[in-house]
Amino acid sequence: ANYNINFTIGVFEKVEKEFTSITKRKMPVIFYVLKENEKKASAHLDMAMKMIRSHENYFGEYPFINEKFGLVETPYLGMEHQTINAYGNQFRYTELGGEPVDWLLLHEMGHEWWGNKVNAADWSDYWIHEGICSYADALYHREVAGEEGYHKKMANARHGIQNVKPIIPKRNASTDEVYQGDIYGKGSYMMHSLRFIMGDRRFFRVLKEFVTNNKYTYKNLVLEKDFTSHFSDNASQDLSPFIHMMLYTTDLPIAIINKVKLNRYALSVESVGMKLPVEVKIGDRIRTITLSSDPVVVRSIEKPVIDPNHWYLWRRDFDEKIDH
Repeated sequence: ANYNINFTIGVFEKVEKEFTSITKRKMPVIFYVLKENEKKASAHLDMAMKMIRSHENYFGEYPFINEKFGLVETPYLGMEHQTINAYGNQFRYTELGGEPVDWLLLHEMGHEWWGNKVNAADWSDYWIHEGICSYADALYHREVAGEEGYHKKMANARHGIQNVKPIIPKRNASTDEVYQGDIYGKGSYMMHSLRFIMGDRRFFRVLKEFVTNNKYTYKNLVLEKDFTSHFSDNASQDLSPFIHMMLYTTDLPIAIINKVKLNRYALSVESVGMKLPVEVKIGDRIRTITLSSDPVVVRSIEKPVIDPNHWYLWRRDFDEKIDH
């Protein structure tokens, strides 16, 4: 994409290491760093290589293994320039799983798969670049800090979602029409929900098959319909009602809990157009129940809690934002 072309000119020190991919192929990992930061470059590249290894576990071999993974220090924050990411986060690390992590390094690197290898044909599908890349960030948190770290990352995404306008306002849209924060957060949360709907084994297999399929990569540009058909064809049900709700509308599932008699509650989910597996906390136990607009009656002394682990976005979450 032409937005991804850049020239960076400066006086740099070149720091280089060697990376061995998941298929045992080797490539250079290079950092063009300012002289005053040269001593920080080696550890920074070690961090980068750990991130590449994690991404390879989920998305297959680094997409440009025959060339390099590169970084260049820049006065602006960052950008996913193919094979030489711009880095301007000034080595400001946070802690993850007891070790340092650079959020910018992680995110821009993820675009080598999501944005540079898999590339949308229409700006309307820019969520494929930013939403799935943001989800890749969460998967790295999962690798380093386990499921707890993953869920904390997704909670941060959930709290930042506005849901004021659709991710895809129309087809053949301009950048001004589609670019907003929700292509990151809400896009990644849709992937989070699909993980639960499909189950880990199937979801991670289908995700990797998408990003490693020649039909969807490099010169073969993709659209939402390619993503939806690929995931639906490999799931146990048609996922298009849920995906279309998340992308083309601001509608969200509505959870309904009605007490029908003593220790009996009717549970249902509306506004989705398909059945959803939903965790329900009954007492101190969590069960997964398939819910739709047709109520399911459960026995519980206390009022059940729907989706205690926040696998979905719910209308109630945003009604509360509006009320406050």
